[in-house]
Amino acid sequence: RIVLFYTSSVPLQPSTQWDPFSEPYSKDKVNDALAALFGVFDPLQPGWYDRSYELERNQVFASTDFAPLVAALQAAQQTGKGIVATANLTTVSNAWWGIPAGWTASVTVAYLDRLRQWEQRLRPEMRELLVPHSEEDAGDLSKDVSHGPFRHFPHYATAGGEMNAERANVL
Repeated sequence: RIVLFYTSSVPLQPSTQWDPFSEPYSKDKVNDALAALFGVFDPLQPGWYDRSYELERNQVFASTDFAPLVAALQAAQQTGKGIVATANLTTVSNAWWGIPAGWTASVTVAYLDRLRQWEQRLRPEMRELLVPHSEEDAGDLSKDVSHGPFRHFPHYATAGGEMNAERANVL
């Protein structure tokens, strides 16, 4: 069993905005490190764009398993309870990491994102800080708060100084 947790600065695009089966991947649709595990990369982003992450070395699952996993995450997103999906995935050979092909594991992915049911339970003063103000943006789970002390909640970069004690506590 493998469990992957993604606390990404990139919100998962809902199924109403992106169909992973028919539309190409781009790094603004879902975290690029998750996509890299399936050998899926943004065709408009050169591989050398950030040498601190050699994502092209990280493929461990078949590319054909990417869209079904993302669709399962999107389905979980629509429930408003949390973005968690589990799939049985078989490895592909990865010489860099020493992973052989043919090993099957139950892989659970948890993706940090806005949770509609949690937001509805917030006290009004917290909802004002953590949920986008316009009705349209509040209904679109890929939209974040655009201002205030919790701007971008919950999609904080874990590097670069965007995280502080208040933001960590609200997560």
